[in-house]
Amino acid sequence: MCYAINNTEHIAGEMTQISKRLGTEKIINELEKVTGTQVDRCQRTLNLFLKEAYSNIANSTHNLIEKLGNQMCPAVCSLLQEDIAAINEKRSKLCEYLEKSLDILKYKTLAECFNKIFAVIWEKTCSALKYVTLENVGKRLPEAYFQKIQRIMEELHNTFFRDGMTAAGSVGYHNTDFQEVEALTKIHGASTADLMLMYANERLQQQRAMNTEIVEHGVLTFRTAYCEENEILHVEILNCRDLKSCDSDGFNDPYVKLHMIPRERYPNIKKKTPAERKTLFPLFDKTFTFPLTHQEKHQGGIIRFVVKDYDLFGKNDFIGEAFQSLESIRLKSLDTELQVLPQISIILSKPDKELETVLQSLERRVWDPLALQFARKERAKQAQ
Repeated sequence: MCYAINNTEHIAGEMTQISKRLGTEKIINELEKVTGTQVDRCQRTLNLFLKEAYSNIANSTHNLIEKLGNQMCPAVCSLLQEDIAAINEKRSKLCEYLEKSLDILKYKTLAECFNKIFAVIWEKTCSALKYVTLENVGKRLPEAYFQKIQRIMEELHNTFFRDGMTAAGSVGYHNTDFQEVEALTKIHGASTADLMLMYANERLQQQRAMNTEIVEHGVLTFRTAYCEENEILHVEILNCRDLKSCDSDGFNDPYVKLHMIPRERYPNIKKKTPAERKTLFPLFDKTFTFPLTHQEKHQGGIIRFVVKDYDLFGKNDFIGEAFQSLESIRLKSLDTELQVLPQISIILSKPDKELETVLQSLERRVWDPLALQFARKERAKQAQ
């Protein structure tokens, strides 16, 4: 097949020069002397003939390369599944197969042919990768399964895009199937703590994108600061305003809970205010301090403030929540009073259905009670 591809490509290359070799320009000039105005039609006919001939040859090359790629597909899928199922961490059999195949094809085909072959094999491999990944996304497999796919993807990239394999810029690395698998494995291959943090970051992005002129659930006002000298996090919960009423009398008994996401990395950062009676504009003025090392501050954690309506009988109603990343908290010195720092007001929100992918991944982790509990609570908020 390599010889067939080379020969077809060689003929295609020759077709670009055939007009000159046939002396068509001279023929057209002679026809013009004889036929006069008919020469334009003759020239168009000749050009169309040459164009169709070149197109047919180019299609033949494309079909041969596609056939080669399709012949490799079963082996690619089979070896990929074998690699994922393998217990040991040896070199990917798929990558060994592809490396050997690419080396042979590079040696036996013309450079311009090989670049086309390379592109097709890369496309077919990415397609197989997507097929195998999607086939297993809904099977409640542990994150280790998808982490294995991530390692194989890294090996695949190194196999295809090693030095000297393709002409510079001839084939793009960014394949849409490959990118889709990257996104899927990033979610399903993440630890539960990282998945919770991913969810919180997306909620934080939603919060930043909210229309500040629309207040549906209320507004929370607070202050935060971090003192590097004694490694203390300061949080002052000031008040809420315009809270959405949850009780039949048109009022709430609101209170604020704060904790970190993921909780497992910051188990000691959690507090709540007392409930204020029958108001939609509660004043809390409660200050909390928490030990927090420099390393912990820069681990990507996010503070979640949850505003609830206290019920003496029954379950407390969820009103709304707000988020602040530890990275965004301003620094203060030991002698700076927290009260002189600016207040922060954030519109409360509820989780919506836009974060389904992350929640579904957590819900599939039936072996992990923390994942199931987190997802269950978020679903309950959506329903309220």
